[in-house]
Amino acid sequence: MTRWEYARVHVPVDMEYIQLQDQKIRVVDYLNYLGDKGWELVGVIPLGDSSGYIFFFKRPKDESLSPREIFEAPSPDPEHPESTSRDQSAT
Repeated sequence: MTRWEYARVHVPVDMEYIQLQDQKIRVVDYLNYLGDKGWELVGVIPLGDSSGYIFFFKRPKDESLSPREIFEAPSPDPEHPESTSRDQSAT
């Protein structure tokens, strides 16, 4: 039987950037990063106070993987610097 682990992330209402480790990262880049780590987006719930959304993720449980990586900022891709996950101009 497959065992699952779950995580949730708050995404601002504009769905443009997410704040992680004192960095603003484009939401689409963050979602791609999580997909590369095996996380699947399984639900989105809008918050009633208009502050954004809660994104729910799951992946098969693997003791060798860190569940904390969902809260880590992805590293920029050295082969594609034009599509970096970190946007230094975002404020």
